[in-house]
Amino acid sequence: MSKCDLMHACSFYRRSTEAGTGLGVLYRRAYCDKDWQQCARYSIAKVLGPHQVPQDLYPNMADRARQMISAAPDPASRPFDSADS
Repeated sequence: MSKCDLMHACSFYRRSTEAGTGLGVLYRRAYCDKDWQQCARYSIAKVLGPHQVPQDLYPNMADRARQMISAAPDPASRPFDSADS
């Protein structure tokens, strides 16, 4: 299984790597190292651009990511559909 191609540019990944313990490490293992396609941060970076990813967004905040993408002026690509809720 491949790792996220955006992880080295992701502030969440860098913070969780620096800390080395805690919840950030669990998220990093679950999202950055395995299930990165489901990461809220990845979705926003890919659809809206990396500078649009809020610093306080955790990888599991798919609802917030959907809201941000839906509110964008031209959400041409939506990585989540309503069945994912």
